[in-house]
Amino acid sequence: MNANAGLVAAIGGVIALISTGCGPRVPDPPPRVGREDAGMHLSRIGKVWVLAAEDQGVLQGDPLGVVSFRVREETVFSFARGAEPHRTVARDEVFAMASGAELHCTVEGSLPLAARAFWKGREVWVTLESAGGRLPRRCTGGAFPAKVRDVGAWSAVYVLRDDRLVPVEPPTVRDVLLPQ
Repeated sequence: MNANAGLVAAIGGVIALISTGCGPRVPDPPPRVGREDAGMHLSRIGKVWVLAAEDQGVLQGDPLGVVSFRVREETVFSFARGAEPHRTVARDEVFAMASGAELHCTVEGSLPLAARAFWKGREVWVTLESAGGRLPRRCTGGAFPAKVRDVGAWSAVYVLRDDRLVPVEPPTVRDVLLPQ
């Protein structure tokens, strides 16, 4: 009887060892992390995005009397969460007039902006749409014939690449937006 009792005890010990396992307990896998909101991801890189452009040229037969021009324009797109999105335009213009005068003008103002960030595959895409408007022009060196600058409505789709917003649509938009 003692031999059977010893055998039963040994089998019970093996069963207990198998049921509890050998070695340290394997930890539970980490919780699955959801994807960050596209707008939050974009805001971590920049809340304000800038486009700077320069242009110059010579005109013939301009109805306003402009012979040549030099323009520097900076457009700031602000679409931080919790703030009203807007597009701010700041232009410095130099016009050589047919009369011989050189006019130095500035155009500044803000326009409403609709911005939407979303994930497309593994990339953050952004749609920007801005209404047009008329922005006041202030000049020194004489009076420029056009007292306002008509800014047209504008829309584009960008994709976040590295730390830049690169245009995707329409194909005519080629300007990269940089975080400020």
